[in-house]
Amino acid sequence: MEEYNKQQNYGPPPYGGDSGYCPPPPAMNPGYCPPPPPTTVIYQTGNCPACRQGILSSNVTCLGVCCAIFLFPIGLVCQYYDITDDYSLNRFIYKAKPLSIKRVLDVIDYPQLHSLLFVNFPSKILSQHLADETILSIINRITNITVGIDTQETETYNEDEANIFELILLHSKCLNDLTFRKSSREYQISPSVNIPNRKYLSSSLSKLNIEVNTFDDCLYLLNGCLPSLSTLIIYICKIYYSRLRIDNTTKLCKLKCFSLSTERYTTSFDRHIVPLLQRMLYLEELTLFLPVIRHKSRYIDGNQLYDEVLSYMPRLNQFIFSIHTHMTTKFTTTITELQSNSDMRKSFIKHGFQSFDTCSDDEIIGHTANCYVYSLPYRFKYFLYLGACFQGGKFDNVRFLYMTDKVSFGHRLFKIISEDFPFLKKLIIFNYSEQEDKPLHSSTLIIFNHLIELNLSCAHSDYIMQFLADKITRLPSLTRLEVSYEKLLTLTNYFTDDVARLNCQKISNNELNSLPTTLRQCIKLNDIDVSYNAIQSLSALEGLPSLKFLFTTNCQIKKIPRNLPTIKYFLSSKNNIDSLDGVNTLNTQSTKEKTFNFHRNKITKEIKQIKTLENFHLSYNQLKDVPEEIYSIQCLDFLAIYANLFTTEQLNN
Repeated sequence: MEEYNKQQNYGPPPYGGDSGYCPPPPAMNPGYCPPPPPTTVIYQTGNCPACRQGILSSNVTCLGVCCAIFLFPIGLVCQYYDITDDYSLNRFIYKAKPLSIKRVLDVIDYPQLHSLLFVNFPSKILSQHLADETILSIINRITNITVGIDTQETETYNEDEANIFELILLHSKCLNDLTFRKSSREYQISPSVNIPNRKYLSSSLSKLNIEVNTFDDCLYLLNGCLPSLSTLIIYICKIYYSRLRIDNTTKLCKLKCFSLSTERYTTSFDRHIVPLLQRMLYLEELTLFLPVIRHKSRYIDGNQLYDEVLSYMPRLNQFIFSIHTHMTTKFTTTITELQSNSDMRKSFIKHGFQSFDTCSDDEIIGHTANCYVYSLPYRFKYFLYLGACFQGGKFDNVRFLYMTDKVSFGHRLFKIISEDFPFLKKLIIFNYSEQEDKPLHSSTLIIFNHLIELNLSCAHSDYIMQFLADKITRLPSLTRLEVSYEKLLTLTNYFTDDVARLNCQKISNNELNSLPTTLRQCIKLNDIDVSYNAIQSLSALEGLPSLKFLFTTNCQIKKIPRNLPTIKYFLSSKNNIDSLDGVNTLNTQSTKEKTFNFHRNKITKEIKQIKTLENFHLSYNQLKDVPEEIYSIQCLDFLAIYANLFTTEQLNN
């Protein structure tokens, strides 16, 4: 594998034998951030004029008062709902300790309850809930369930998830709609559930939306364990050869809607996916999102899709697709003549396709070529492995774009992408080729208004300059930049180059362990975000005359910086700060209010006098006494000092 990378100068090859392969985004380790608390959302039907599901009551009921007392503060919600035979609870959102969910469900019987949502739950905790008789008795009459598993767990196979899936299906006698996915899987490949091998799971389930690990899981779900299944929306982590002895020829007469997607390249399109699709004789809606590798055959075009797939579905009335074919001749001596982009378009028009688009390489360069075919409007949130052959289009739904090619990406291409992907939030560029169309020779300014994350860790230095230079590209919303630290220092002349300074201000969620001392030369620097790094010292920022906003959350900082005369917002929670010595040297030139947040540190020493402070956060520290200096702070509007070492009596005095 490494030898291939050296020869191609192109990062990991898009080939993984039978196991399938996807060039993954470079490893990300921005530091640990505690996940949001698990959430349970309970819906109950009614006739509320606003939501048409429940009825609001202006009276405070006796039950509402009891709930407000015993389930404070969540119980206060019940003061605005009359949970009786006439007034039904519309929506209850519970955000507290997950093990106390049973208390909520035990408060009252919910006769009209039909839907449950378990969002952002660790699989072990949720499996404990589902073992409780109270929860199981409620699930027994539920018709719709949504499960979102917390993705902090990284193992490929999670036995708890398989047990949860099995428990829900076996105990839900009325269930007809189940969604079982990762609650925070966004723009990245993550392990999914392995389906337990049982001959029978549920006789009532008609709609299933699920993420699984292998193609075998998909075949198993369609092998009779869900006899009433009519809609299957499935994401498969890896599509490769089948290890199960499952008949992939039996017709699926009840299946009406099928959606198949994967983010990894697969070599099994002809061998496994096509035979599966040919079994769906009564299908009415089909969705495919597939990156496919081929060696000897040609691009997947309209002729093959019609002859081998669509002609087997006479009742099909909707076909949504995005199929990328990656041709490689690296491992074969047979050179295939590729279809031109014009030929690709004709193959779709010939079979009645109307709303679609194609873009493809006309020749093989360096053993590889790419082709993209997709229906319009483009419905997916992802566009993966976009190459230099892209000519433009309208992609308002796309939030994540992965660009990779051996051919150079020009400045004009990025201009097209900024206009055609207007709501793009995450961009990964995987290209080591030198940029031929240098942006320095162009006066066209590129703006990515909504781009939050940018990954350039596997990109040539030309692309780093393309995005860091404020005179070439504007990134007003960028909060996460992944790039080689050595390249970053070189290209910005150790953060002293004005041309690249603005887009380097927000460098959170990286692996920085220090800041260059040359930052002191950035006298016009207004704000900087270095949160979620391994930085221990902020001394490189001391003395900056224009710095107003400093964000250093979740680092390893031990001391606060000194001599920041204009600092207005200093957010430094979740660090190792043990003293606020020097805090009196912050914001010395301004009489306006400011906000300091030192939540969850190790502060034990007294606080120096601060003349003007609007918000002061000192909760979860190690203060033994209430600092007397607090009383001299002018304009103090908010003070948080809970969860320290002083007693309630000291606080009252």
